[in-house]
Amino acid sequence: MYWLIDDAELKAAEGFEGVEIEPTESSSGDKCHYDIRNVKDKKAGKFASVSLKKSLFICDKDCKATQVTEEEYSKIGDMYADGVSP
Repeated sequence: MYWLIDDAELKAAEGFEGVEIEPTESSSGDKCHYDIRNVKDKKAGKFASVSLKKSLFICDKDCKATQVTEEEYSKIGDMYADGVSP
């Protein structure tokens, strides 16, 4: 799963004035991964709950991206709340 994040929108969000976006290979070898740094958890959570719902995607084994539906997004949130990783 990944989010397509508009960096201009992110940098303009309240509490993100000092944000740094850095390409970082993930532990699974994902070379398209970026770390977002210098944001307080509370502000990150607010941005995620408002802005990221519309931009969550899943890649299948053939690297085809599919946007997550509102229903799927809710199920994913429920899984994390229950301590299960999707």
